[in-house]
Amino acid sequence: MKILEGISRLWKAAFFVAFITVPSGAMATGPCDILKLISGYRLDFQSIATSADRMAGCARQPSESAHFLSWRCDEETDPSTIYLISEEGANPTLVWRTFDNAVQFPLTSCATGDAYSRRPSIDRSFVPESIARRFSVRVPRASARAFVLGAEPFHVSLLVVTSSYSAEGTLQDIERLVFGIEPEYLANTEVEVSGVNLISYPLNQIIESLLSRNSIILSSSNEGDFISEYRMSPPIGLPGVSELRLMGAVAHAMVVEYTIPNISDYERYIELLDVDYGLSARRTDGDCTTRVWSSGDVHILGRYCSNAGSTIRFTNLPALRQIGEYFDYIEEQSDSPSEQDPPIDRDNL
Repeated sequence: MKILEGISRLWKAAFFVAFITVPSGAMATGPCDILKLISGYRLDFQSIATSADRMAGCARQPSESAHFLSWRCDEETDPSTIYLISEEGANPTLVWRTFDNAVQFPLTSCATGDAYSRRPSIDRSFVPESIARRFSVRVPRASARAFVLGAEPFHVSLLVVTSSYSAEGTLQDIERLVFGIEPEYLANTEVEVSGVNLISYPLNQIIESLLSRNSIILSSSNEGDFISEYRMSPPIGLPGVSELRLMGAVAHAMVVEYTIPNISDYERYIELLDVDYGLSARRTDGDCTTRVWSSGDVHILGRYCSNAGSTIRFTNLPALRQIGEYFDYIEEQSDSPSEQDPPIDRDNL
């Protein structure tokens, strides 16, 4: 049974439960319990399955495949599900699905099931390639990594433990099948805002840097926890800019826009952008003119309107695209749930 097929079955079985289940009470099964399922120097399917069978409050569910197992935990208090998926000749993938906020998982304080009880260490605290990935840790001794996906504002949180060697492919499969997004491998740009790279760092770090340069938050809003928006006064070092508008997609900076009332100031910025990102062409759009540049995965648009002043907008294309993909996918899944045929284990052929 392929990892991809197992994850697909995981999602189809869980999708509608995620929207109708309302957890109550304190979390019983937690992330540390999941990491304790791992012992030894590698991820072992049978060893993890045996340990999961012994977990208090968790019950193994019927399975149609020897390579896909699941356990439902704490159904009366805080329902969650453990999935164990293997592919012939590869290390298994362990997935824990919960409705709690995974961003608050204290993974670095967890001890794994090995004899030395060494604790995981932070691998990445922010992942530019995907709005669904929150952070990851290295699991001691097992050559594995644990990833947190989803969490607020998503409808579900996933803790994924998989081999370090196959982690990227497994995570991309999960992101496509569970969240409907296509991760942008090695997303990058040279664009910086207040000295902070627009793609490589989260929105809150950009805002902190702006504040350190005497910028002030004028207003802020949040649309469904997915899209946040800030209006800020300009920091030192941006003469002629009257206001900054920043839009975030989950933790990512999605759009940064400079408002520049004076045409002569706008033309100064055009000259600098032409030097940094290539000579632009002036195009007419009604009463406005526009110029376009690009830097890696950031689109830059300069716009001047005779009756409305000028703006320069920097757009994080992967974040913008993934937000759209996620909402489209949720609508599609809600409208047309699909049934799957029982899997055929390939090691029988």
